[in-house]
Amino acid sequence: FERVSRNRLQWIGSSVFFVASLAIFGPIAVFFQETWAVLLIVLSICIRGRSLTASITLALLACGFRELAFPFILAMAMADVIESRKREAIAWVGAGICYLALYAWHAAAVSNAVEKFGGDSAQESPGWLAFGGWPFIVGSVQSVTPRALFRLWVPAVLVPLALLGWLRNRGDASLRFPLAVLGYVLPFLVIGRPNNDYWALLYAPLLLPGMAYSFSGLRLLVSSIFYLSPNGEKR
Repeated sequence: FERVSRNRLQWIGSSVFFVASLAIFGPIAVFFQETWAVLLIVLSICIRGRSLTASITLALLACGFRELAFPFILAMAMADVIESRKREAIAWVGAGICYLALYAWHAAAVSNAVEKFGGDSAQESPGWLAFGGWPFIVGSVQSVTPRALFRLWVPAVLVPLALLGWLRNRGDASLRFPLAVLGYVLPFLVIGRPNNDYWALLYAPLLLPGMAYSFSGLRLLVSSIFYLSPNGEKR
């Protein structure tokens, strides 16, 4: 997070929030596919400026650990489109198409195997459309972070505050963090049953470091509400 921080305090704070978002699960976190996927996602963001090939490879590896990492590829492509990096955007889109083709082949192979060997004993999974909305997002983040120690209203306030911090931050690669978070939050407003709250392991570690950058964003927001300029003078 040093590359997206303006000073050492922000760097340390964002790193602490990232580690804390994974530490609440303790040693058992290593058995979650989402944990490894999000680590690869962060590495993909950090190495993007040095090697596009390595960044894409890490993102595809993240998808290999958990198919729900796929929105990250879309977020990276969108970030490059916004930054007018056409070659990089095309590379990310190509990687996404290749992964979708591989996943479709895998799904067809599994379906054929289940039909061949499972027969009528195979049980169909319940639907994923649950329309949990914002309560599902906040509750899931609360369940996989140290904020589970607090009442639900605490993460309800801190989640948008962390997102505000990322949106306000202008450090290198900072655009990719909020885009990646939104790539998960928006679909999960309608997708995900209550017992899928552990999915937050994919985006909570990306979201929480934004708390380290939220002060300047909150100050600007308060200034706008009270018709003050950023230096505190009346407009």
